[in-house]
Amino acid sequence: MGNHSQLLKRIAMPYFILLTIIISIAMIIVYNSLIVRMKNDASNSARQLANTAANQVSTYINELDVLAEQVNHQPKVTNAFYELAENSAENNSFDKNIPADIEISSELNGLLINRAADFNISIYNDKRDFVSSQNFMIDRTNLERTLKAADYSAELNRIAQNGGALVLSPEKNPWTTSDNMFITLKKALKNDYSDDVCGIIEVRSSVRLLAERLSGADEQTIMLRDRATGNIFYPSDYVYENNSSESVSSAIEGTDWETVINFSVPSASTYGMPILIIFIIIYLLLMGFIFFITNIVGRYVTRPIMQLAQYVKMINAPDEQLERVDDKAIDEIKELEDSFDKMLDRMNRSITQEKQAYSLALQAQMNPHFLYNSLSVIGAAGSEAGCDRVSDMCIELSDMLRYVTAYEKVTVPLKEEAAHTKNYLSLMKSRYEDYFNYSLQIDGALMNMAVPKLFIQPLAENCFMHAFKDAEPPWSIDIKMTGTPERWELIIKDNGSGISQERIDEINRKTETALSERSLGGIGGLGVVNTIVRLKLTHSESVKYSIWNDGGMGIKIIVGDKENEDV
Repeated sequence: MGNHSQLLKRIAMPYFILLTIIISIAMIIVYNSLIVRMKNDASNSARQLANTAANQVSTYINELDVLAEQVNHQPKVTNAFYELAENSAENNSFDKNIPADIEISSELNGLLINRAADFNISIYNDKRDFVSSQNFMIDRTNLERTLKAADYSAELNRIAQNGGALVLSPEKNPWTTSDNMFITLKKALKNDYSDDVCGIIEVRSSVRLLAERLSGADEQTIMLRDRATGNIFYPSDYVYENNSSESVSSAIEGTDWETVINFSVPSASTYGMPILIIFIIIYLLLMGFIFFITNIVGRYVTRPIMQLAQYVKMINAPDEQLERVDDKAIDEIKELEDSFDKMLDRMNRSITQEKQAYSLALQAQMNPHFLYNSLSVIGAAGSEAGCDRVSDMCIELSDMLRYVTAYEKVTVPLKEEAAHTKNYLSLMKSRYEDYFNYSLQIDGALMNMAVPKLFIQPLAENCFMHAFKDAEPPWSIDIKMTGTPERWELIIKDNGSGISQERIDEINRKTETALSERSLGGIGGLGVVNTIVRLKLTHSESVKYSIWNDGGMGIKIIVGDKENEDV
């Protein structure tokens, strides 16, 4: 197999990509969920802070309303202004009645015990009568100008429309020259026994006190906004910034105001690099884990296919290892396809060859008993005529035919092959008489060893067909077989005309062709090729041979040589 398997890649890669997409989507969802969660947390925190601040502002305004209501419950104050309401003069009566001014101012200051620094109370009517808890700080010029500009009736209408108490946005005290900013609550002055209004009460509290109440907001700015206009009036130095922040608000009871809290929308940049680094590390770890798991699963799934491909490549034919597919190929499926194509081609050729061999076997079996009976008749006639040699020849030939036509055996004991070879050589001796001699030497230890049928006799017959064809008699054949059943060698020599190198090359080529292609037609009557091929088919041990010229032709065959030594 190649070092890298395309099959493993094709199986593991889709799962890796699928899991990568799933994990990536999951990471994005988790990341966005985290951001949304953080945003919601920030929003809820800001909303809670806005509600708390709204309650604080509402409490702050309630204090002003309580003070204004307490003024209404001061008989001296209300009686004094009811009396002034009957006065037709439009000037400040308290400027002439200093004791009354001091008395009413004292009454108002009495309501501001321990709070005089942050609160002040003023009362005025449509006759321009005016009194304050801060008479000593009143600027007469501002007082007269403000009273003249005041629209008393319109202010009472606004107070009535706002439920009896009108809260004004932060402003300076118009009666003094102070630069301090105050929250002002206006309420009609009247007692519990009459619905007639005799004046307007102004209760002021410093913005500084409100700022103290709203402090400690975790570095977030609490703002007050007029819902009608949308203007931020607290803090006074607020500057609108066009950024990615969002805001929440909470209405302040009894007013048209609302508290506003700005909060930043969470993002990776908001929380800096740590959150981004953590997500990257987790993502890389998950990708590494997925890659490891998909490779393990992929190898587990593809292992049987890769093993099958390896086994197909390693299939051995009886004579030679099956031709391997390209060793550089790394696609197991392609390897299997190529290997099975080669196997099917081999099987088709083997079936064709089997049919040919079967037809030849049937043809060779055409009524052999007729030949046996005929030879018996000839032998009997020769014996009756006193020709014992003819009778012996008929018996030898009959035995040879019986041996050759016994198709049920592929291998036989060596002693049967030796007897068949001896019958053939004896017949050739009878034919050529003194022109032919032979020797047949076989170790007795090998006689019961199984050998391919007809593997010695064809080599001897080959001498008459080729070696002796162009050689002058007398001729001779020497056959010697020695060794053990585990390792033995066969040497056959003749004194014929020898063999050319071209003929030796042809024998080697046809042997290789017959072993690789299983082609019967390629053997072409060469006894050497036939014998070598059948030995390799029937013996799993190493089979080697050599052919040489030495006063004729010699052939040596070694079976069972495991030392890889030269033949």
